[in-house]
Amino acid sequence: MLPRTTLVAPLTFIDALFMATSAVCITGLSVTDLSSNFSMFGQTVILVLIQIGGLGIMTFTGFFGYFFSGGFSFKNQLMFGEILEENKLNSVISTLLTIIFITLLFEFIGAVSIYFTLDPDLFNSIGDQVFFSIFHAVSSFCNAGFSILPDGIQHADYRYNYNFQLALAMIFVFGGLGFGTVYNFYTYAKTKVQALFCKLILKRSYVHKPWPFSFNSKFILICNLILVVLATSSYFLFEYNNTLQQDETWYGKIVSAFFMTNASRSAGFNSVNLNFLSGPTVIMVTSLMWIGASPGSTGGGVKVTTVAIALLNILSLARGKDSIDIFKRRIIPESVNKAFAIILLSGVTIGISFVLLNLSDPGKGMKELLFETVSAYTTCGLSLGVTPSLSPASKIIIIFTMFVGRVGTLTLLVAFIKNMRNRNYVYPSEKILF
Repeated sequence: MLPRTTLVAPLTFIDALFMATSAVCITGLSVTDLSSNFSMFGQTVILVLIQIGGLGIMTFTGFFGYFFSGGFSFKNQLMFGEILEENKLNSVISTLLTIIFITLLFEFIGAVSIYFTLDPDLFNSIGDQVFFSIFHAVSSFCNAGFSILPDGIQHADYRYNYNFQLALAMIFVFGGLGFGTVYNFYTYAKTKVQALFCKLILKRSYVHKPWPFSFNSKFILICNLILVVLATSSYFLFEYNNTLQQDETWYGKIVSAFFMTNASRSAGFNSVNLNFLSGPTVIMVTSLMWIGASPGSTGGGVKVTTVAIALLNILSLARGKDSIDIFKRRIIPESVNKAFAIILLSGVTIGISFVLLNLSDPGKGMKELLFETVSAYTTCGLSLGVTPSLSPASKIIIIFTMFVGRVGTLTLLVAFIKNMRNRNYVYPSEKILF
């Protein structure tokens, strides 16, 4: 709300809270135009909030807590070990620092890639071009969807800059894979370099470790690959005679389809006007927003592995199996139960928010409000254009929806519902009819 933040119209308290929540929850919904109404100071504030939200408050505070205090207590190491899924306590600190390093490294590489895809004539100075590159690199890797371009990526000067779109897409795809998977990529590449060094320089064999890719990394990569291929192909077919007609070459059509489908999952960028999409494509985009990115990533949604486990469980039931087996591993029942709980809670939360939005903004279309609700809960940031015109009550509803979507409904329930005491007995089992 500082006067230096805006150039034209100062933000009200609700609008300032909305923008701050959208940035920290890395959603991307905006009630005002960042390019025309926000100063560079205001855009920098948004950038910092995106970075904090993307890394995660716990990771960010843990890093600075360790940096300034000179170490972690045993209790803090246990806590961060649970958050980072790290079994070895002596590896917690190094893993935490590696996550920070990898994030900044990918954002730096992304900013450099974006910089060289831009036309220097579109900027007043090299400084503006550098800031533009950094802002979009951070926004992309954190899957925030904020852009300092008027009309976003569909701006006339960038709509057909396919190299720029590919650079953005690759950044938010890696950001959406999850810190664990990206860290696994890092360790795998590091192992390959060490093996090459031993072979060429030291002239001795390198002892390879088993399972260079963890089970979760393999599962996440395959789920993402299947979803990307199916979604890109579907978008290409649905929009070939519609919005893709604007792209004159096959290369342009494929890049646009790839960009839009991956951005729909959580990144929140759009290179075409969503109001011009066909009905089936809008349904597909809404579904992709709901599915979201990978667990442990900067992306939102119920997560691609959650949907995959639910579908695999249905297939297992149809085959008469009592468990899910994949990659010669058995998925524990707790993961299956958690997947269905997340799916059910997401439907309940989206339904409640949608009903409340219809009550607070009865003049808006149901399709637009449902799209807005799903986008807020999944922290995607795409909109059919109703965000700035929402009533104050609707903005508060969207703020809470973004917060719940980012933290997780299941996480909130675990936090607020008191744990029951462990019983030393087990009741007899019964079957429920379905």
